[in-house]
Amino acid sequence: MQEILAVQKKIVPELVDVLEKRYNILRTIYFNQPIGRRVLASELSLGERIVRTEINFLKEQNLIEINTPGMSVTEEGIRVVEQLKDFMHEIKGLNDVEKFIKKSLGVKDVIIVPGDVESNPYVLKELGKAASNYVKDIIKDNSIIAITGGSTVKELVEAFPKINNVSNVLVLPARGGMGRKVESQANTLAAALAKKVNGNYKLLHIPENVSLEVLDGLLKEKQIKEVIDSIRKADILIYGIGNAIHMAGRGIPTTVMSIPLRYMHNPAEVCSMEDVQGCIDVLAEFLCGIGSDICLKPLEG
Repeated sequence: MQEILAVQKKIVPELVDVLEKRYNILRTIYFNQPIGRRVLASELSLGERIVRTEINFLKEQNLIEINTPGMSVTEEGIRVVEQLKDFMHEIKGLNDVEKFIKKSLGVKDVIIVPGDVESNPYVLKELGKAASNYVKDIIKDNSIIAITGGSTVKELVEAFPKINNVSNVLVLPARGGMGRKVESQANTLAAALAKKVNGNYKLLHIPENVSLEVLDGLLKEKQIKEVIDSIRKADILIYGIGNAIHMAGRGIPTTVMSIPLRYMHNPAEVCSMEDVQGCIDVLAEFLCGIGSDICLKPLEG
């Protein structure tokens, strides 16, 4: 398949571009239906004339239908979206990347969802759907699932289908509360997922941004200790690796250090090794001063 695609890109490279463009249009309509043409053009950052042409083509192929509320995807269009998803995966060579990461990290499975979340937020929905399908296949009777919060994990829970083929499943929040959005908190998502798997859940009533002294006291509480002990026995951990700083919405103090040098931004920059070592020493002292649990020993020599 990869050889055929490589030849195709050389001979008719525009074919792949057109395919990807129409796939993105169809997928965006699917996730936002019903949606108007102007909103669609804005979401995809495309000109209205281009969108109008592509919409007419998709309508002629019976992939979308246009009504008063806006455009929506037909059943045939939904099948095409699902089929093209795997094909786009192959076009971008993600199968090889998955195999490489799987081998390098020594993990059982790796699933990559194509797209850039920063430029296309609907990629996050695809990511949630892919993750939910994988989790659905590995849940067994008596499974203990620990789940964190965040927007990505929220999409997983929303895409997760209601299942009744497993029993005695326990869902737990894997972290305390943080930020202001209740709908993406671990407690909220744990309860929602438990409902979809027809299981039970426990809540963890601990704010994540408390001091170590307060946290030590809370961990001695019987109810909280029971939840923590159950989390340690989890069979499945659903963990979003988004930036916790962004989730908390509180920011973080930042500082910049620089080393005196000559010929900056040239192929050969010059600086003194004494200045480099001095920078290392200052940075180490600064980090040691943050807390007793952080300490770096400056390099010798």
